Amino acid sequence: PPLQPQQQLTTAFESTEVGLFWDYENLSVARSQDAADISNRLRALSLRFGRLVERRVYHDPSKVSSVAPNDRSRLDSAGFTLVDCPTRNEKETVDKKIIVDVMHFAITRISRAQAVCVVLLTNDGDYAYMLSRLRDLQVKVVVVYLAGHAADALLHACDHAFSWRADVLMVGEGGNE
Repeated sequence: PPLQPQQQLTTAFESTEVGLFWDYENLSVARSQDAADISNRLRALSLRFGRLVERRVYHDPSKVSSVAPNDRSRLDSAGFTLVDCPTRNEKETVDKKIIVDVMHFAITRISRAQAVCVVLLTNDGDYAYMLSRLRDLQVKVVVVYLAGHAADALLHACDHAFSWRADVLMVGEGGNE
């Protein structure tokens, strides 16, 4: 017998593969925050859109704002792949790696007719074009951003936007991270 509308929706949701890509230079974990707790909150947020199959954190280990050693261990234990992006005379090293990895993640799944969702943690408007093109391919796009710091183009290029402070850190928009 044919699937009922609710069954079709559930099946489509269950088959959607979600990839989470974190631009740590744009949204970092404050020393007062627990990286394991934040990881769990990001998992819960991502699972709203399907099965979380990929989690990557991009950072430049030579920068002060990079992932702290204790957080590296906690994020690794939580299932994140930590992608070291050492500066190579170009400030966009992190951006370029994220763009290539997000596109690879999405196109690999699209090529096998797999529903796909990309969750991107950033404030950087340079990703807007990529996100818009992904939406053209029916990829669901979710952005987690820091209110007051995100580029308007970024927020216009996504299907859903969540606040880093309110939805992930669980503090008020004006609160400390």
